[in-house]
Amino acid sequence: MPWIDVSSLGRDRRDRGPQPAWIDQPPRRRTDRPFRQAGGGKHFPTVVHRAYVTRMAEEMGRERLEELLAALAERLDGDWLLLGGALVALWLEPRRVTEDIDLVSLDGLPEQRFQLMEFAAAAGLSIEAVNSAADYFVRRVPGWQQEIELFRTGPRARIYRPTPTLFLLVKIGRLSDQDLGDCLALIARARRDHLPIDSDRVVAAMNALPPIGEPAALRRQAALRQELAPGNSPRPPKSL
Repeated sequence: MPWIDVSSLGRDRRDRGPQPAWIDQPPRRRTDRPFRQAGGGKHFPTVVHRAYVTRMAEEMGRERLEELLAALAERLDGDWLLLGGALVALWLEPRRVTEDIDLVSLDGLPEQRFQLMEFAAAAGLSIEAVNSAADYFVRRVPGWQQEIELFRTGPRARIYRPTPTLFLLVKIGRLSDQDLGDCLALIARARRDHLPIDSDRVVAAMNALPPIGEPAALRRQAALRQELAPGNSPRPPKSL
């Protein structure tokens, strides 16, 4: 078998190392031979996709949210649960603003989630402005289906809100500064409208959370516990 110089494989025999005149020179294209240009094969069939431009997040207040929720009730099908900042602005605190609408399909069907994205595009919102990710936190609460109440209706849609108890159970897992403010607004509304809160259940759920070492988070939990203390928050009626 003839001997083969493996080190020379794939190398141009004329390449004898870098040439000083070629170093740091811009690459040059030879014009005496054909070359491929991007998009040159225009005779091939192509798939044209609908253009989508990512929009800046819109800060929405109560008036804008009322308009969007009415449109959602008109266009959607099935049963939905409204959560988050949009619910707070529409139900608890008129001055609250938010960048998204947390709307969860109670049936959990993929086509309903797609309906939300289609609505966002048609309404000139970013796709992220309608968000179903909160369903993860809702479905972790045992018996959450019994903790919802009708909030808005449309021709083929019903939009629910959580009871005060479910609202707090969903919020306590993160309990940011904004979450605490929302919880305090909820408790104030419950006192005013005599809406029951199962404070014992909420406090027990807080006690079951993983330990938190951050001082600010501990202060927020303590503030919520104080508001839920006996005599401070409305109690659910005792079953006979």
